[in-house]
Amino acid sequence: MSACLSADAIVSSLIGHIHSTTNSPAPAPDQPKIMEGSIPKPSEKRVALVTGGNRGMGFEICWQLASSGLAVVLTARDERKGAEAAARLRGLGLPDVVFHQLDIAEPASAARLADFVRNKFGKLDVLVNNAGIMGVTMEVGDEAAVKEIVRSGKDQNEIAEWLKQRTTQNTQQGEECLKINYHGTKNVTEALLPLVRSSADGRIVNVTSAFGLLRVRALMSPALLDWSSFSAVRSSGRS
Repeated sequence: MSACLSADAIVSSLIGHIHSTTNSPAPAPDQPKIMEGSIPKPSEKRVALVTGGNRGMGFEICWQLASSGLAVVLTARDERKGAEAAARLRGLGLPDVVFHQLDIAEPASAARLADFVRNKFGKLDVLVNNAGIMGVTMEVGDEAAVKEIVRSGKDQNEIAEWLKQRTTQNTQQGEECLKINYHGTKNVTEALLPLVRSSADGRIVNVTSAFGLLRVRALMSPALLDWSSFSAVRSSGRS
């Protein structure tokens, strides 16, 4: 799913599916099951987990899912920032938001997260793979400079060229990007997949970006060219 879509669109599609399958039958007999007595009874509430949930689109997705009545596991690499984000949502009247630390690049971290979800909820209805990095360095100046170029009247190809001239990537950044965005997301998904299969209607959403496409120039849209996008890509760090 593309980051060009808003958090509203992502959550609306998930909530629409969940509402339409409230009375869905139990998982088929051949699906993996968790041994009885090994965990508490699966939560009656729908449970969602969002990686990179402490800021930006991830935080918005957490807020909207929790506002729609789901229990939400907000994850982030930085424990302090993640805990603060979850506390902020609880302070907005959303008590069913919990935090668990996750570094998607570390399989052991994904395994610990899976154990936590298994022990606390017994299942996972929605997994949103949102955490990731750009893997590049963009020297685009401050917010005023970005707004000036976006409003300059240049067409999308000209703006794309402006970005290209200010974007660099070294071998280390490229390797880190692959390690996190591909292998990290794969590790998390594999660790949590048995819990998603324990749901009657489990869903997995992978949030990606048009910036990752080779034909990015032809696909760039004004929706991508706002300060929040540039703020997210200037650094190669991850949530």
